[in-house]
Amino acid sequence: MSRSGVPRAHAPRPRSGTLGPVDEPGDYLRRVGGVHAFQWNPLREVDGETQLLNNFGDLLGPVVVELVLESIAPGTRLEQTPERRVVSVGSVMHFARPRDVVWGTGINGKVTNARVHGERKLDVRAVRGPLSAAYMTARGIDVPEVYGDPAMLLPMLMPELSLWTRHQVTDLLVAPNLNDLRSGPSWPVDPEAGQRLLVPTDPLRTVLRTIAQSRFVVGSSLHAVIIADALGIPARFVASANESVFKYRDYLAGTGRPLARIADSVDQALELGPHEPPVIDLERLLAAFPRDVWALDSRQTGWAGREFGVARFPRVVTSDLLRATRDELSADDLRARWLEQLVPRAVSAATGAEVAPLVLEPTDRATEDQATANQATADDATADEASADEASADEAQADDAQADDAPALASDDASDEAPDDPLEVAATYRALVVPGLDTTTLEDDQRDLAELVQRRDAARLAVAARLHGRPAAAELRAQRPAAGGWVLSLTVQVPHVRGGIDELALVLRAQGSDARVVVPVPRSPFHARQWHLDVDVLVPRHALESAASTDGGGDRWDVHVLLVEGLGTRSEVPLAPRGTLGLVMSGAGGEAPPPTAWTLHVDPTAVPA
Repeated sequence: MSRSGVPRAHAPRPRSGTLGPVDEPGDYLRRVGGVHAFQWNPLREVDGETQLLNNFGDLLGPVVVELVLESIAPGTRLEQTPERRVVSVGSVMHFARPRDVVWGTGINGKVTNARVHGERKLDVRAVRGPLSAAYMTARGIDVPEVYGDPAMLLPMLMPELSLWTRHQVTDLLVAPNLNDLRSGPSWPVDPEAGQRLLVPTDPLRTVLRTIAQSRFVVGSSLHAVIIADALGIPARFVASANESVFKYRDYLAGTGRPLARIADSVDQALELGPHEPPVIDLERLLAAFPRDVWALDSRQTGWAGREFGVARFPRVVTSDLLRATRDELSADDLRARWLEQLVPRAVSAATGAEVAPLVLEPTDRATEDQATANQATADDATADEASADEASADEAQADDAQADDAPALASDDASDEAPDDPLEVAATYRALVVPGLDTTTLEDDQRDLAELVQRRDAARLAVAARLHGRPAAAELRAQRPAAGGWVLSLTVQVPHVRGGIDELALVLRAQGSDARVVVPVPRSPFHARQWHLDVDVLVPRHALESAASTDGGGDRWDVHVLLVEGLGTRSEVPLAPRGTLGLVMSGAGGEAPPPTAWTLHVDPTAVPA
């Protein structure tokens, strides 16, 4: 393969018996420096002709591996091909054979992963994201805390990619996954408006150049968005009708954007605009490259003087993620777990209350063992059908696979789980198990708690919990006469920790008459952002005298506070006398406003005209 990523020559097509789980003919292995690098490239029937699929994203693994190897030690080549292979780019973890080296691979969310378990002794150096890591942890596999798709390294390995970005010719590149592209005409584009449809089976350099020369990339093609991200091109995923959301969420979480919204359509993607840029340490990913496979160095356990470490996850995360991929838990089940169990536990911990124990459903090991054995048998039986002259090789392979497929789930009392900090557990669950939950659909109080949990903000979470269920309240701090009226100093507490007050005013009602005066409070940006407000308001003398002369009234005025929230919700609360609610001293106090408001006694002799 040349440095530009163009294959120099096709490697001999391996027989199916050498591929382990792969059960269909195709071009799956390329020799890179004398080592087999895996790619998923099966033969398919297209327009009556059998041909290699050549989906660009699935071809990138050997390309990246060779470019990295050439950048480290040009010309490296082992004389004898080792048995273990390098499995990198793509959702192809289930194709890994025992002791294969995994660098940046991800779990495929739409196929069985029965073969992915600890007894296969995979040599894992990095995975695409924390969802893959959590799944593999649940299956008894140690995974280093190194995340990222190796395709993100392409800009530093192929300088021409960055050069191509200087000549952007496509305003909008619509990039469907291959299965979505073939399933129907649901990806319309308008060439006259600068739009273009990406064909993922075009020649690899053509696809990469098309992406690089686009200003905005949207679609369900995982690697079209990954390449765009790597080049700094705005991009957003669109939900696929044929692919599991797992791989998209895995990649997003591995690049610091676990809660990024995946659009439902191209039109919605245009409305939402691009997701946030990726946050990833590519030097860490590059340091984890398995150079020891080529005998270039010993196995790397860290970089820049720091250890990689082993990924650890709360038991509830690994358990529920595993069960969800088996369709044992629905989206509603996962949502309920988070909102009804994990968020309340985090709130209790933040407020110092007793934390309820978290009870997990026991793993049905007998069912899991049988399911794994059945799947292994089915896979091996399919592989045995390859051809008559491969029967003996396939039979040996099947026996090895049967032995290797002994299930290895993480034990329920595993000592290497993440610490049980309720807030960290709830935040991790939110990011990895229910990232698509829309908190804007929740009730206001629940929304506040949920959003603070996902931000891991224990201090504000404690405040939000104290505010939970309480109405807005206001309390007088002080009052004094001033030129032209009276200055009232007061504290206002709104029922949401995020604030959200658009308008604030004092409402004064004369005792014994219909006289009413509204005194607006000058707007401040803090009104919309803070739950606890201290304000000073001048009540003009002339306004009270004018209202009294028109509607009658005397020298006593009951004072209320009018609050208008962001959606136009209006509420009016009595201004409590000083010290009756405790708002002034500590905030978040007061069980409820008193039935009567503080009264302003108008003494004309005390106020200068």
